Amino acid sequence: MPAQSQAAGTFVAAASFPSVEVGTWNYVAPRAAVAWDVTGSGKTVVKSTYGWFNTELDIASTYNRAISYTTTYRWHDLNRNNNYDPGEVNLDLNGADFLSTTNSSNAILNPDLKLPHVQEVTTSLERELRAGTAVRVLYMVRMLGSDSAAVNVLRPYSAFDIALNRKDPGPDGILGNADDGGFVKVYDFEPAFAGSKFVGNETINRPAGRNDSYQSIEGAFSHRYAQRYALQVSYTATKYHRWIVSIPQSPNDDYFALDTSWRWSSKINGSYTLPYDVVVGAIVDVVNGPLGQRTYVFRAADPLGGPALKQQTTVTLRLDQFGSEQDSLVPSVNLRVGKKFKLAGNSLEVSLDALNVANSSAIRAATFISGPTYGTVTDILPPRQLRMGARFAF
Repeated sequence: MPAQSQAAGTFVAAASFPSVEVGTWNYVAPRAAVAWDVTGSGKTVVKSTYGWFNTELDIASTYNRAISYTTTYRWHDLNRNNNYDPGEVNLDLNGADFLSTTNSSNAILNPDLKLPHVQEVTTSLERELRAGTAVRVLYMVRMLGSDSAAVNVLRPYSAFDIALNRKDPGPDGILGNADDGGFVKVYDFEPAFAGSKFVGNETINRPAGRNDSYQSIEGAFSHRYAQRYALQVSYTATKYHRWIVSIPQSPNDDYFALDTSWRWSSKINGSYTLPYDVVVGAIVDVVNGPLGQRTYVFRAADPLGGPALKQQTTVTLRLDQFGSEQDSLVPSVNLRVGKKFKLAGNSLEVSLDALNVANSSAIRAATFISGPTYGTVTDILPPRQLRMGARFAF
């Protein structure tokens, strides 16, 4: 991070900052592959691969002292005019009104930070049924290592030892009706750890045993273009082992912290050449509906009159297993019609694509925060679209 400076503002003084060397890594990334012709006829082959892939860390900006940042305080609207006026907030970073800051001056450099990496192992069996036609079964495992996250190391996990009982209001976010859940514990931290002097964000590697991994199984059939048509069919299922919070910073992060759900997708991709070099094709995609889990934002005051949060304004808890919330399948059908023209050794192909032919409004994402927005759809398939194209080959 190069040396920089900033001008004075309403809440900051003019300052100059020295350059910072964030980190240097020199890692190898070994990879290997082997194939075995099982029968010696070239029709059945077993393949296996191993790969180590290093992941770049884009964290230099974390230590940029000359960027905008946010500091959050409690506001006391003393004159009830709904506007901030000087004197209504104690701007002391270690005062009673301070809540949090994203100021990079609180960023701690970690000289022992390791570069994240991914290890991937695949094994497949492929069999040629006849010339140009084959089936394949593949297993893949992907293991993430040395993943990292920025955590506040000056306010440790053990500081959150004030347990408050709060009633789960259920999906509608309203207490006192049939969908209410039981009582849960919300954790606040000790007043001794309040203030910016206990905010120090350091990018650290995940502890042992808390790295993510994924296992996939795929089955595929393929017919390379012959006899005027081509066809590919595949189905993939993936088992997740994903920590939703990579490095817990309080007991609030321990609720339903692991995603062990399955995701799957299937695809059919085919084309056929009609007389006069007219080509028709289709892609049919079907994937599982979006998955999620219910959360609730507990406010500082307890609606039932219990003790209030003192050091935090809100705490968000996950209240069921990831994947407990799921929407319907997401199907998509795309069609193409094209025509090839031969032009003295060259060729011109014009095409018309129809994307999402059925104009499906299948849900791709939704929010599951308890309250009036519970179940609100946040993303759907794009509407039907027509696209024209031309390709000239020479």
